[in-house]
Amino acid sequence: MTTGTRADLTRILGRRDVLALAFGAMICWGWVVLSGEMTARAGTYGSALAFLFGAVMMFLVGLTYAELTSSLSRAGG
Repeated sequence: MTTGTRADLTRILGRRDVLALAFGAMICWGWVVLSGEMTARAGTYGSALAFLFGAVMMFLVGLTYAELTSSLSRAGG
């Protein structure tokens, strides 16, 4: 049994999962587009607090991806 061949890989994500990931990526892109307007409205302290909150959220997302990477180790990377 060789590793890395197409026969060894199992499909884990279904169509619904891929659709949910794609939809989430499109919706989450909005913060990049609207960040200038949000910063102007919130002021200095509000912007700093928002970026701190965003950093905490990104840390949690990173932990989630770390768990997925260890559980899907045969699928790549």
